[in-house]
Amino acid sequence: MASALVALLLPLAPRAGTAAPAWVERFPYDPDRYVGIGRADKRLHPGDYRDLAQAAALAQISREISVRVQAEEAATRTENGGAPSETYSQRIATMSRNDLAGYRLEDVYETATGFWAFYTLDKEVFRNSLAEKESRIAGWLVRETAALDADLSDRRIQDAADRFARMRKEFETSSPGRLLIGDGFPAGADRLAAASERIRSVVRGAVLAITPSTWTFSMAQTRGHEPRGAIASGGASGAGSAGSASVLLVDGDSRAPWKGPLSLTLADDRSGEAATCLVETDAAGRLDLARPFLDCGLKQGTWEVTWTGPDRRVFHQSVEAAWSRVDLTLDLRADLLPGPGPAPLLAQLKSALESLNSPCYRIVPGTAAQPSLEVRLREFTRDSLDGMYFSSLRADVTVPGLARPVEVRGKAGHADRDRADARAIRDFARGMEGVLLKKE
Repeated sequence: MASALVALLLPLAPRAGTAAPAWVERFPYDPDRYVGIGRADKRLHPGDYRDLAQAAALAQISREISVRVQAEEAATRTENGGAPSETYSQRIATMSRNDLAGYRLEDVYETATGFWAFYTLDKEVFRNSLAEKESRIAGWLVRETAALDADLSDRRIQDAADRFARMRKEFETSSPGRLLIGDGFPAGADRLAAASERIRSVVRGAVLAITPSTWTFSMAQTRGHEPRGAIASGGASGAGSAGSASVLLVDGDSRAPWKGPLSLTLADDRSGEAATCLVETDAAGRLDLARPFLDCGLKQGTWEVTWTGPDRRVFHQSVEAAWSRVDLTLDLRADLLPGPGPAPLLAQLKSALESLNSPCYRIVPGTAAQPSLEVRLREFTRDSLDGMYFSSLRADVTVPGLARPVEVRGKAGHADRDRADARAIRDFARGMEGVLLKKE
């Protein structure tokens, strides 16, 4: 590899205008070295013809070593149509440079329109480099499979599945001679297959166990002003823990649980393209439901809970999910509003807020003992221009469960002053619904 880098940094001086060397006219044969000669058209590629010639030469060395790249070349020609050679050569060279450790630039030749590069690779150096890389990967696979077995023994199924996925990806991209030797790395492939079978066998028959079977989520204010929820069972099994439900992977017969966390995908059953949400349980299988409802926008109804296990095997169950809205009283005040008296405006605003369509909260008449939605109207302005009236209002809103007030604005214009006010209030109410959904 060092020699290759030197060759790249200090290319041979091209012999322009002289007679073509013998290797240009007749492809050389060397029993001890692989040979690759690449040519690039300087008119078509004025900026990178040297790189393209090198890529074509290394691709030719790859073709000499393996029939696999020849098959891939044929497929690439079919995909790319009429002019695939430069694209193919560059891609093969990029993928195989590490496998071709030890290649050397022997000579270059150029004319006014063309550029040729002559590369060689010592066969013994190449074989030694593959053997060294194979030894490193074999040792790595031994360590990783031992760690995978430890994950399974400790019943950490997600860790085992993730480790196996990383092992497979690393092996597929780093296996020595993956493009150059038709047989690849059979010993490593066998070890990977054995690990795959072990992890498949331990989850064979496993199922997702979800409790409770119905999730009813309601927003509530807790200590510290953090938004949390209470999930109650839809049946007679009682209430779940605050803000969470339980999702476990258990053995089908013994019902013994695997340890978390589990990386899950939740999806609702709306028509069309269903919303999805990626979530993770804790070590005990508890799942916080605030995120799928509030951050991912899943709707109430039937949810599909899915865990993708080793070898992309899918485990899933359905659960009914619904909102249970918290009743709030409304505390609406106007602080030093300029202009017209605030009473008519406050009456319209109160009516709009009481009809908010929030899945989290519902505005109801109540007592001071109930949690309240506090709205402090700070500004209301009217303006006019060319026969149009413009209204704007601004308020600080405090919602139970949020640590600090949120500023909400509403504005609109209309040819009628009263309609401009009404539209601005509706715009403000839409902003309020976003706050109540934690979309501030």
